[in-house]
Amino acid sequence: MDGDDTNAATVEPEAGTTPLSDAERDAMRSMLDDVRGKTDGFRSRRAQLQMIADVARILTGDAAPEPIGLIEAQTGTGKSLAYLIPAIALALHRQRKVVVSTRTVALQQQLVDRDLPALVEAAGLDITFRIAKGRARYACPYRMEQYLGDVAQGTLFEDDDAAGDDGESLAAVTAVIQSMDDALRAETWSGDLDHWPERIDASVNRRITVDQHRCLGSKCPKFSACPYFTERNRVRDATVVVANHSLVLSDVSLGGGTLLPPPEDTFHIVDEGHNFAEVATGHNSFDLDGKAAREMLGGLSRDARDVAESAMPGNRVEPTARKLAESGGEAHAALRDFAHAVDRHLRDHGERRGDGALYWLLDGEALPDDITTTADQLAATAQALTGAVETLQAGAQSRISSGELSPAQGTQLQERIGALLTQLEGIQGVARAYAQPDPADAPPVARWATLGSDGVNAYACPTSAAAWLRGQFWSKVAGAVVTSATLAAGDDFTRTRIGLGLPREAFERQLPSPFDFQRISRLNIVRLPASAAQRDAHIEAVIQELPHRVALEEGTLVLFTARRQMERTAEALRETWGDALICQGDASHHEVLRRHRARIEAGQGSVLFGLASFAEGVDLPGAQCRHVVITKLPFAVPDGPVDKTYSDWLEKRGRNPFMEVAIPNTAIKLKQQCGRLIRNEDDYGTVTLMDERVLTKRYGPLLLAGLPFPRQVESGGGGG
Repeated sequence: MDGDDTNAATVEPEAGTTPLSDAERDAMRSMLDDVRGKTDGFRSRRAQLQMIADVARILTGDAAPEPIGLIEAQTGTGKSLAYLIPAIALALHRQRKVVVSTRTVALQQQLVDRDLPALVEAAGLDITFRIAKGRARYACPYRMEQYLGDVAQGTLFEDDDAAGDDGESLAAVTAVIQSMDDALRAETWSGDLDHWPERIDASVNRRITVDQHRCLGSKCPKFSACPYFTERNRVRDATVVVANHSLVLSDVSLGGGTLLPPPEDTFHIVDEGHNFAEVATGHNSFDLDGKAAREMLGGLSRDARDVAESAMPGNRVEPTARKLAESGGEAHAALRDFAHAVDRHLRDHGERRGDGALYWLLDGEALPDDITTTADQLAATAQALTGAVETLQAGAQSRISSGELSPAQGTQLQERIGALLTQLEGIQGVARAYAQPDPADAPPVARWATLGSDGVNAYACPTSAAAWLRGQFWSKVAGAVVTSATLAAGDDFTRTRIGLGLPREAFERQLPSPFDFQRISRLNIVRLPASAAQRDAHIEAVIQELPHRVALEEGTLVLFTARRQMERTAEALRETWGDALICQGDASHHEVLRRHRARIEAGQGSVLFGLASFAEGVDLPGAQCRHVVITKLPFAVPDGPVDKTYSDWLEKRGRNPFMEVAIPNTAIKLKQQCGRLIRNEDDYGTVTLMDERVLTKRYGPLLLAGLPFPRQVESGGGGG
């Protein structure tokens, strides 16, 4: 969700900013000249040169009061090079680091496998670059050793004596893990799961990876050979670090400088930045599974002594067991009181949903007293219990690293303590959100609860991460550039800027596309017999129209806003189109795209049906996509608890959530959908929009403003 601009106060120029020096300008010119002279087929683009200059001015604080800016750069601009050249040149001259964050793995790999090596080689740069990933992307050698040792001794614990999650036999799982362990020992594999040559099933993955709560860190017997920590050391020394948004935000949560270079010493480039606020919002969401929490707390109180004996040295067992039992019992009682309070209000105010559960969306400005009181007590007791469990964790890590516990005992203990800490994080997050009403002058937290056969579940998610990003990230970085092909609604950056928590004075630039859209493309707006507002009638009209619009001998991407509509259309047309129709969900995301590309390469033509995930981050250049069909404007369904909470908050303040939020967001999504068509200078094709609301509604011009295609309006029903 977007934030609010109320608190985006005017900011004075940063005291530490220094204007661009002649030496830095010369370094950038030299790097660009080297790339031009040594890269076959390099095309110098005016928009790229403008972006290089803009990035340099932003990062030096010359473009705006704060060294932060937004740049919308269309596909074909060459934006990776346009931000890498100035960021690296400035980092080298100012003893800084560069962190580039993206949403998709594909762009991360493009940067480290293609863009950065080419730039370093062409310009003769003496720098290193690394890709930073979380623990879950690396194999844990200690976990593998434990597992293989347990197999050899026949001491696997109960849940590992069965077949894998997907039916794969235990022998097959063991064979894969053994081959991984062999490759790691032989140094023919780094331990990076993304670089393992075969697909890794979930049944293997869960046995060889750990999260932060299950990792022994420097106390691990395999610490010196740990792929994750080995790579972290290389990341610490690198000039340029490529990461995903989630890892950057995890580092922000830890205060900065833990997983990545310190923000005050770093120039941050946030690529694919249209997703950054959304990822930040999700990063601060919590849920409380009532049944799981009750069982966890009850079991801990009951088994406190056994757990303490497993983890602690003899002289600390008794006090640790007593602390666990007391704090666990207090948290269990506080959870019961909180659940009872929520239960009463659910029965009084909740609405019955299709699954039979009661659902209640709370008003964050008027939380009931019994809920805030019990939530406050739950937060306090859960925090105290967390401290006791962390003491338990430290003891367990010492006993594991010293060899006092067998591999099987160590694994079981790690799993239990990790699960405890993970659940306690969710309990504390929800409890803190329910303990305090929202301030009237800031976007609210969405709070909702359900009551089903398993009892009460409670959830909390901020409607905006703007204040958090402003206080914890933007205010600390040495400089930052947010870029994407889709940041503005039309030519207006307001929604994106507010959602990211950037000041009003932040630099903004919308670069022109290098493509001649008037010559190579067109937008057909089709008037169908049924309006898009008539859901069922409209999809039937789409089914009737598609065979008249789609040429089966070429590559076509058809985008839908709902799975039900996509599947209904696929069902109706599959018999006629046969193997030419490939639908998202027929196989994995990767496999569906592979089949589509294979048919095009074989000259057979292909029609690919997809949902929102195919509207961004999917690259189908040339013949792979000559036609994009948009069946319906990509309005978000506004009935989710987060959207509903924010809309209600805006309406209470006399504001219009549809025009202020829904229309800008839809304009950006529509631009993303249309962006699937033209991917390079040799592309051409057509976008067909089967939603005439862009012609009949007052918001239509706002949605069309960001689309560069020449337009024509046509009648449906096979006409044209």
